[in-house]
Amino acid sequence: MMHSDGAVVRGPFGVLSCLTKRLRVNSVLLLTLSLTFCCQTQHVAAQVYRDRVEPQWLTGATHFWYQVQTSAAGQEFVLVDAGKGVRSPAFDHAAVAEKLSVELKRAVEAAQLPVQRLEFSDDMSEVTLIGAEGRFLWKPADGTLSRIDTGELESSELFLPPRPSADGTSDSEIVVINRLEEEIELVWISASRDETSYGKVTPGSTRRQHTFSGHVWLFKRADGSPIGCVQAGRESTSVVMNQKTIDSVQRTENGGRRRRRERRESESAENPKSPDGQFSIVVKEHNLVLVRDTDKLETKLTTDATIDNSFRRDASRSRSVGMDYDRKDFPDHIADIAWSPNSKYVMAVQTTRIDERHVQYVESTPREQLEPILQSYPYLKPGDPLPMATPRLFRVEDGTEIPVSKELFPNAWSLEFLRWSDDGNRFYMLYNERGHQRLRVLEVTTDTGAVRAIVDEHSATFIQYSSDGKFELRWLPDNQLLWASERSGWNHLYRYDAKSGEV
Repeated sequence: MMHSDGAVVRGPFGVLSCLTKRLRVNSVLLLTLSLTFCCQTQHVAAQVYRDRVEPQWLTGATHFWYQVQTSAAGQEFVLVDAGKGVRSPAFDHAAVAEKLSVELKRAVEAAQLPVQRLEFSDDMSEVTLIGAEGRFLWKPADGTLSRIDTGELESSELFLPPRPSADGTSDSEIVVINRLEEEIELVWISASRDETSYGKVTPGSTRRQHTFSGHVWLFKRADGSPIGCVQAGRESTSVVMNQKTIDSVQRTENGGRRRRRERRESESAENPKSPDGQFSIVVKEHNLVLVRDTDKLETKLTTDATIDNSFRRDASRSRSVGMDYDRKDFPDHIADIAWSPNSKYVMAVQTTRIDERHVQYVESTPREQLEPILQSYPYLKPGDPLPMATPRLFRVEDGTEIPVSKELFPNAWSLEFLRWSDDGNRFYMLYNERGHQRLRVLEVTTDTGAVRAIVDEHSATFIQYSSDGKFELRWLPDNQLLWASERSGWNHLYRYDAKSGEV
């Protein structure tokens, strides 16, 4: 489905989206293919093997190794001599399996070694096998295997309740090592919070599951109760399922989706105080009021706000654009503000309200009843009005406003506050123009309200602003920032001097 921001909703294999893009067939056939795909993938694992190579280069860049799935539960490690174009097993899998069986006092199969990562010595005469049951040094010359340590592979933290999968474009995998005495069920959580079972992981076994970065997987007990969730990263994500992992599950009050542009939103029911603790700001009749904490003296910062153009923190963007459909409105007195570190200035966002538009759909087979249910959710189509955010800057000492030039953000799809400078004399915003053909990192100077573009990215087609890797904006020491761009036709990183705006 294409959303107003141009994002494509994908399944865990990405196949259905390819079908809808490439096949030019009538709607009946397409629906049949879609239903068949969904039914067939609900209870079975992937049946395509040896389809991915992710090289892990060694020092000197003449050799690399990679791990390949050979069956539903099998794997193999391969070493490649890039100079000679020769590939071979990274080590003797059968011999290692035999030695590990003795070391671990249980049968270990050559295709199911408890190994996830390799480390070769500089001369490549030895290799360290790293996995859930420790580190082992393999010496091919004499065929010996020795344990280096007994520590288990560190497990990714689990969380509850489940949150929807985020958009993911990078192939990845999760590795589930079941150390419990009960089987666990592996369940994929879609972007719309639907659950799809991908089978069981039996006690003592290891399961490798292909996925995409950002996708969420839920683990359940045999009785259907949730154990915890993990979100796949861009590289392999490991989960050692034992009592320690279960006991450390992170529980949060809100499992809703968090997109990058909503990171600074808080569920707090109170307004943040100034860093020096002397002031707070509340919204009264949609206007900003500065309150001095010592004597509760109130100073009106604005008088021009209305119910349709308010300083209240807005939740409609999260629902309609951020696809966080269940986000509740904030209390009336909560302001959308950001204090400067020196407490001398406060930046407030005034948001133009829109009537939220909804899309209706029929849920044909709801879990709770036999009859279909008419459902709806907030959804903006291309061309629909957006909630418009306008930054306004105020000097705390005398309550005066410093006008902020709007020339460089005239047609915002989003305008995101990023950060203040350490001295509090500047703040930064990210401007995403409607249509997603221009991104700007903007700097606002507090004493004048002048705005300049540090980064001005533009494309005649589309800028992929919502995917990690395609979009990167990271602040570095010495007032520098790292920026990802496809301006050259390749996805490269650029380092900017934020003071001069030069690359």
